[in-house]
Amino acid sequence: MPDVVAGRADVEELLALGIRAAGDGDEGGARPLLLLGPRGVGKTVLCTIVQELAGKAGMPTVTLAGASVATKSELAEVLVAPGPLDRVRGIRAAGFGVEAHAKDAPSVEDALAARAEERGLLIVADEAHEMDAGVAHVLINSVQREGRKNVFLVLAGTPVLDWKRRAWKTTFDERFVEKRLGPLSNAAVREAITLPLQNLEQGVAVTDEALETVERECMGFPFFVQVWGELIELSGAIRVDQALIERVRAGFEDERDKLYRARWRRLRQSGLAAGALALVEEGLGTEPMKSGQVYECVAKCYGRMMGGDGALDGENVEWIVRGLVAEGVLWDLTGGMDEYVAGTPPTMTSFLAARPPPTKLETEGVLRRFLDEQKAEMRVDDSRVASVATRSAS
Repeated sequence: MPDVVAGRADVEELLALGIRAAGDGDEGGARPLLLLGPRGVGKTVLCTIVQELAGKAGMPTVTLAGASVATKSELAEVLVAPGPLDRVRGIRAAGFGVEAHAKDAPSVEDALAARAEERGLLIVADEAHEMDAGVAHVLINSVQREGRKNVFLVLAGTPVLDWKRRAWKTTFDERFVEKRLGPLSNAAVREAITLPLQNLEQGVAVTDEALETVERECMGFPFFVQVWGELIELSGAIRVDQALIERVRAGFEDERDKLYRARWRRLRQSGLAAGALALVEEGLGTEPMKSGQVYECVAKCYGRMMGGDGALDGENVEWIVRGLVAEGVLWDLTGGMDEYVAGTPPTMTSFLAARPPPTKLETEGVLRRFLDEQKAEMRVDDSRVASVATRSAS
């Protein structure tokens, strides 16, 4: 948790409202909240905040992480409050030789009702884009069933959830409150940097020139704000001016470049690097790109590399675009899936532009493996596939 969470007051209010509604069992119920955004925009911090709110309200919390729960039965077991049986298991594990056998797991709905009966219940699922589709289906439908007014469900994940949620096939999907988290404003960056420094015992002052430099370097990305804040605090300075910023700049650039190299490595390991470079060359990062432009660029890039326009069908192009979204190269900020912006800081776009393009030999094998791994996912919309395939052929 950062010392100050800036620029997310609207989301924090939704979190507080959800906790109050679940605790009171309001007639309208606590509508589930979906937090979407590229990695590094603070989704996990917001998940931590809502857990702290629940703790202060005396509300029990169940936390799920990605694919940690694989079946409906496991979900029911996670929802059940720890009881005497769990303490007996602990004694046996300590070597006292006490044997105990678990009872049959209750249904998910029964477990929810029992856990939420007294004070309400908060369920937080971070990295929700990795959830098993069947588990997500059962969880969301059970939470939103009529009469389940005292359960507040918070899901947080990357923008690839726009696709993944199709596979969940939930009945009440439209009841979600959706918040798409983009970069912070310059005012929020200033607040996140200055307030923790002012709260230090010695009360560190920051000049306007230094703040303007930090704003420019952070580009609204909370991860970079935290890096700068830590470097300034570790310097021990009682006044932050431009000279100090220049002294610690190397530390910031090292952290930034480590992040960029790690993302580039993942792109190469999945065969998506060529597509990322093609989009940057097409202008990604300077202006929003229409969805059709993105698909056409990706289709042409991999068509050339893989041996002609017929090498990949429209479905495979869809999987590649989805992978680029999952890696944060693309970001559908509006949620309409009609245009994309860069999901990475502008300096990441510059970093990508300077990378050597991967060879056909390097790309072909890993891309095929990546596409094979997607076969377990839901199929994409047929009309979209057809239109992409037509553009690629033309």
